Parts: sequence; C-alpha cells; structure tokens
Amino acid sequence: AGRDDSRVIISRAVRVTFVCALAWVPTAALTHASAYATRDGARVGLARAMGLVPPMGVAKACVVGWAFAFALVFGSFIDDVLRGRATRKLARVLRVGKDLREFRDLCHAPLCEEFCFRACMAPLMALSGSSARTTPLFFGAAHAHHYFDMRARGISRAVAARAVAVQFTYTTLFGAFAMFVFLYTESLAAATVAHAWCNLIGAPSTFTFRGSPKDVCVTICHFLGVSLCAYASYMVCSDESHALSRRLPTASHWLA
Repeated sequence: AGRDDSRVIISRAVRVTFVCALAWVPTAALTHASAYATRDGARVGLARAMGLVPPMGVAKACVVGWAFAFALVFGSFIDDVLRGRATRKLARVLRVGKDLREFRDLCHAPLCEEFCFRACMAPLMALSGSSARTTPLFFGAAHAHHYFDMRARGISRAVAARAVAVQFTYTTLFGAFAMFVFLYTESLAAATVAHAWCNLIGAPSTFTFRGSPKDVCVTICHFLGVSLCAYASYMVCSDESHALSRRLPTASHWLA
C-alpha cells in the first residue's frame, strides 16, 4: 500500500505520536539538571525552552511565523493564483477533518516534526553543549526513508537516490528556516503554522520558463519573496533591539 492509503497513514501517525510522547523526556531531564537563565537572570523552565509559552504570546508568534513562511513561498503562491490553483489549495484546509491525507500534511506532520526537531531537539542540543545549527541535518536525514518507498513502487535505485538527495537538501534548508522561526518567536505553535503553510503552498515549482508574462511575474515573485524573507531574517539577527542573542535565553550558544 502507498503512503496515501488510509491504513498506512493511521499506522504511521500512531507510531509518530508514540515517539512524540517520549521525545520530550530527555529534554525535560536535561533542562532540570542544567537550568539556564536569560540575561536579566530569570530562570527559564521546560515550557519556555520548548516554545510552549512564548513571551510575545501564541497569537502574535503564529502571525509572525506565518508572515515569514508567506514570504518564503510567495512565488509559489502567486504561481498558484495565476494558474488557477490557489482556491483549490486553500480549500484543502476545510478538508482537514474529513481527509486523512490533509490531516497528515497540514496538522499531524507539521506539529509532530516541529515538536521533535525544534521543541525537543533544539534545547536538548544546546544544553548538552552542542549547537542547534546541526538539527536541520537530522531533519533532512529523517526524510531519507522515502528512498525505500520509491524502491517499493519499482523506481530504480539511481532515480530514487537522486530524488532523496534533492529532498534531503530541500528539507535541510527548510529545517534551518523552521529553526530560525522557532528561535526568533520562541514558539512551537509559530514554527508549526509556518510549516503547515509551506506544506499547503508547496515548494517553489520547477515550471518551464517560456518568457510569458506569467512566467516573468512568478520568477520575480520568487526572487522578491525569498529576498524579503532573507532580509527580514538578517535584520532580526543584526538589529540589537531584536537580536536573537537578546530575545532568546540560549540563542548565543544555540547558534554557536
């Protein structure tokens, strides 16, 4: 059965949920043993470290996370609008409670992945003396199992390997983006919203550029969106009033 078969979706969801139910335990143990503090000396507990109680509030954090994600995939969104796919894609949100595939792609997978790879792994790596910059590599490697899915469908080793290599690169880069959102907002919810929006809109399309007005517009929007996202990230990191090292309790060594 393929990955979209309802039995496969349910089986994988149960296993992933079980892993999530245990993933926070090492983080909790290390947070308790290695308490850390913000610059003003306030102790930071497990809930703050895992992004469950963001200082800016959950609602504001989610808006900020979504704004970064919207900029990142702005070109893809405009591509969908110009080619008549936007309404159909946005309608997927309404089917979350009816279609297991939509529930997986827009709710369960984003939440579980952000919980494990951001909320649990980032503070765990930081408090153990490692750098959170390595966590996107683990996120990319976690998608390597798709190689075996493709082989099971009869796809050749070479084609499957190339596809997984591309996916590893993309998911690692996305993991770095999601980590930035998590560190900046200190919010698991914000990272989850950003992840879900990117899943909904999808990665930048590899359309064939023929020089039509639509193609030109989409190309410009891709460039503008990614540039805006990169510029905003740079400003956040460089402006002392919004610097990660000032906003976050452990960012100075999470990013070291």
